[in-house]
Amino acid sequence: MFQQYETPSALAEGYRTTDNPRIPAKQPNPMLHSALEYAENGWPVFPLRGKVPALSKADGGNGHHDATTDLEIVKLMWRRFPEANIGIAIPNDIVALDVDTQHGQRPLHVAIGLLTTALGLHRMPPTLTCLTGSGGLHYYFHNPFVGSNLEWQRKHTWGEVCHGPAHYLVAPSSIHPDTGTPYQWLDPNQTIGSLPRDAARKLLKPQQPRVVTRAPGAKLTRAPGANRSKTAEMKLKQLFDDAARLTKGERDNGLFTLLNKAHGYGATEVELQAMADAVAKDSSFTSVKANSMVADTVKHWQVA
Repeated sequence: MFQQYETPSALAEGYRTTDNPRIPAKQPNPMLHSALEYAENGWPVFPLRGKVPALSKADGGNGHHDATTDLEIVKLMWRRFPEANIGIAIPNDIVALDVDTQHGQRPLHVAIGLLTTALGLHRMPPTLTCLTGSGGLHYYFHNPFVGSNLEWQRKHTWGEVCHGPAHYLVAPSSIHPDTGTPYQWLDPNQTIGSLPRDAARKLLKPQQPRVVTRAPGAKLTRAPGANRSKTAEMKLKQLFDDAARLTKGERDNGLFTLLNKAHGYGATEVELQAMADAVAKDSSFTSVKANSMVADTVKHWQVA
């Protein structure tokens, strides 16, 4: 169901310890049993002390990045911390909505109402849902924007958006450290649902207007000896215009692509250099890098 987390071999050593006298090796541990069930089903888990990672950074811990589906390492984790709660590291393809009752000061139905209003929905879509130990809810959904550059807004009036790989949540079977109430699934057989994209967009960070910085002077000038059709001339002029519109974040890959296209339409090495030099006038893109791209382009076409 979820992507597998790569687990460094050193992680096992971080949790390896002498036998804990409080929990004999053969005595059943219900929290370990639950953690193993999650791991077997692809949920990356790690031990929590209350709601924070059990293995501190001072002892070599790496927070929720220690989460794993490796069953042997999970056993080591709960052998060292037998009474630990269970943390689930949220994968990239999952987004969770943490509905907050503000420590019981706000009725759950009010918080849910704030969420549905924010989403523009009449009711929440069916999905796997956890009732937290403080009376809130964790809604788990497939991330509708996985693989995109869109960013979630973390804090909202109704609670928080939790997503991978940045966040984790306390899993059912765990005990809330303040209330002593267990976390539990409302319906353990419910599958993870989909959050409508239009609704999910309302939980994203506002998009900043794109600022395009033009590379000055990127104009096509016919080089001596260039013999091309009118169509090729028009294509090359467009490519030079495209080079002028490259933003700072696009210049590495974008210029190399445009240089190769220009060479394919018959641009000479002098013209390719002129295109690269125009882009290189920006201080963040050096002439050395531009010259290297031109040389690579010419070499590529010579080999071809």
